[in-house]
Amino acid sequence: MEHKLSDILLLTICAVISGAEGWEDIEDFGETHLDFLKQYGDFENGIPVHDTIARVVSCISPAKFHECFINWMRDCHSSDDKDVIAIDGKTLRHSYDKSAAGEQFMSLVRSQQCTV
Repeated sequence: MEHKLSDILLLTICAVISGAEGWEDIEDFGETHLDFLKQYGDFENGIPVHDTIARVVSCISPAKFHECFINWMRDCHSSDDKDVIAIDGKTLRHSYDKSAAGEQFMSLVRSQQCTV
């Protein structure tokens, strides 16, 4: 079954922002929010399984993704737009459960409206 790269990226970004902590969580998020995702992506073949999501995302260069993400954010706002969206991400390390992956948090704040 084929899935568009743009759909996999949209799914992954939305799921991680919403608190997904792994590939299976991303798949579960997609199944739960498919109607929402279809407003912004195709998802003609439904939600990809977690193995497909992991395989595709693992092939993406983190530096190139970062560059594309920054360019996308710039395209979302005109240069004269005074409203700035600040994006902050953190990974909490040294949890009491050493076998667990670090918790990841991402927040977005709109400066003009103080919206989180």
